[in-house]
Amino acid sequence: MRSAVIDLGSNTFHLLIADVDAFGIRRVLFDHKIAVRLGEQAFAQGRIPDEAYARGLAAIDELRAHADGYPLRIVATGVFRETSNAAAFLADVCARMNVAIELLTTWDEARLTWIGVSAELAGSHGKLAVIDLGGGSLECVIGTTAVERAHGLPLGVLRLRDLGPEAVRQAARALLKLGQRQGLVADDQRHVWRRTLGDLARTLAPLRPDALARLEVDPSRFDTIGTGAIVLHTALELLNRPMAYIARSAVREGALIDRVRTHATSLGRDDRSAPRSLTGR
Repeated sequence: MRSAVIDLGSNTFHLLIADVDAFGIRRVLFDHKIAVRLGEQAFAQGRIPDEAYARGLAAIDELRAHADGYPLRIVATGVFRETSNAAAFLADVCARMNVAIELLTTWDEARLTWIGVSAELAGSHGKLAVIDLGGGSLECVIGTTAVERAHGLPLGVLRLRDLGPEAVRQAARALLKLGQRQGLVADDQRHVWRRTLGDLARTLAPLRPDALARLEVDPSRFDTIGTGAIVLHTALELLNRPMAYIARSAVREGALIDRVRTHATSLGRDDRSAPRSLTGR
């Protein structure tokens, strides 16, 4: 099944067009993201600023040109759950795209991310713990054949980027410990050393943009990449994992796979995981 998904996040809008079946992504035809940074000031202000609002709609117009002609799913996360003018923005997107937009709950965002990563690993895992760091939140989800526990923590890189490294580390530690007390216990993580993330955090945090450019860091990540390394290092430290697997897949891949599986089995979501939807075609 050839399908498209647009993931509306706090930091980026991401379009993925792929051939997909119930087992996973078979072939990627188009993969494009735009750094809109809607959450840059929105989390502090409680609303999406006018300039960011316009930037987001311009990004939608660009993605629409690529997505036309494909069955399309649009999901919204992070900043759209927390800002006063999010509904107006999503209504504008709905009018432009003529497609229903799903405002994912924290649970469903984590569930789709887990589906994407599990499929990438071809199901060759026992209990799988997935950590997904975005602009607005850190999603932590665990499951074996399906999601068993999921938590969303306000540790996104756009929220924390103005804090110093030690303040970021303390915030991550406090909130992740809270998640642990609520039942977040990771049994399996894979393939990048925690020590490497610690080294990256110490190296990247103080670097100026010109130095990051020489390292070929995406300019849209200049002010967040060090923060992200600190949060991930702290997460692995508290989860007592020496290494982790860095997946290519995330919520958008999970959204495509979930759509195929749902259509194939004709099963609806349970109430706990059902996303809210803005009416469209």
